[in-house]
Amino acid sequence: MYRSGYKRSFAPKTPQKTTYKRPRYGANRASYANKQFCGRRTRLAVGSAKRFLASRSLNDEVFASEEELGRSNPKGEYVTLPSLGQGVNCRHTNRVKLWTINLNGHVNFAPTDQLMAEETAGASELSNIEGYVGVFIVLDRMPNATQLPLFADVFGPTPNNVNSLLDQPIRVDQLSRFKVLMRERKYVNIDLHGTLLTLKRFIKFSGRNKILTTFKDMGDNTSGRYGNVRENALVLYVIWESAVQSIMRFSINSRIVYFH
Repeated sequence: MYRSGYKRSFAPKTPQKTTYKRPRYGANRASYANKQFCGRRTRLAVGSAKRFLASRSLNDEVFASEEELGRSNPKGEYVTLPSLGQGVNCRHTNRVKLWTINLNGHVNFAPTDQLMAEETAGASELSNIEGYVGVFIVLDRMPNATQLPLFADVFGPTPNNVNSLLDQPIRVDQLSRFKVLMRERKYVNIDLHGTLLTLKRFIKFSGRNKILTTFKDMGDNTSGRYGNVRENALVLYVIWESAVQSIMRFSINSRIVYFH
């Protein structure tokens, strides 16, 4: 049991943590239960990542909407991982360990017919745009090389007892394949916040959320795209929900720190 206010650590154990607890009236010197076994166990736990995945690199990518995104129309994009090569931003093996991902972007909102809105801006006041922006990062454990999974394939159709797509759970028959790593939800009101919204989110893949991605790398296909991933791909979904006829444009920059 851990004391209240303290979190359990999933980091590899150090030799100090593998010692026996000192008796209440015993000596102050730490005593090892099995010094040789504890040392070997610690070296395997700590040195495994350094021995096989010694290099650390960054991978930047920008997700931008080529066209306006309408309401209740989810947009899905796969997160491009590093390709095989000898460069600084390339991976040297057929697997990488994802460590962190940092999202930083902007979202812009406008009426559905922006040209008509600009023409009538002087004559009448525009209606307020109000709604919710949702950003999902989903782990696909068994990617399908033929096509990217749609939002409905992961979460299914919206049932009657759920009012929003942002509250959708994963389909029961897809729980073994997909896992939601991040579910971000932002309230939008242009009268209060303006037409520009900033999105920032940082995720660390460690402990129970650790991700080890493997690639196929068959023939000349050694890229980091979704079709070349054998296990554990990342998919990004962006959703705009509003009762007002409006559109959304987004530009999100993602930075992934990985070991290879």
